Amino acid sequence: MNKTKQYVYIAVLITLNVIIGKFISIETTFIQISFGFITVALAGYMFGPIAAGIVGAGSDVISTFLSSQGAYFPGFTISAFVTGIIYGLAFYKKQVNIKRIFIAVLLINVFVNMGMDTFWLSVLTGKAFIALIGVRSLKDLIMMPIQMFLIYVCVSRIGSFVKVSLLSN
Repeated sequence: MNKTKQYVYIAVLITLNVIIGKFISIETTFIQISFGFITVALAGYMFGPIAAGIVGAGSDVISTFLSSQGAYFPGFTISAFVTGIIYGLAFYKKQVNIKRIFIAVLLINVFVNMGMDTFWLSVLTGKAFIALIGVRSLKDLIMMPIQMFLIYVCVSRIGSFVKVSLLSN
């Protein structure tokens, strides 16, 4: 596939991530439940770690500037990039199965969501890391099976279709 076509698909995934984050998410001060992870996982499966990192980081920057909820903070962009890298390393040019999805989702939830993002929130709000980690951990435990199911369905159905039908031309 030529690079221009790949860049267009990456831009479409960024756009979808922004739309999903804007219209299909629940946000409070300390917790955000969004389904944008699906587009980042698809980018990792179809284009690899760097492209998925760009989808995650790019959509974070654009979403922040389109949102009216506070100032831009680069820490969350770093987290979004790392999330994409993990999805790309786990899925790109590999057989995607439940075990691989579980490992990717576990790494992202533990190191990125509970670790990095909680640290960024602690820095931003001045609240103790320990005070924030409890409720965020509960949210991540509840979201893990949902994320695993949605990634499995989307990557195995949509990702495979896109790879075979659109990307092979």
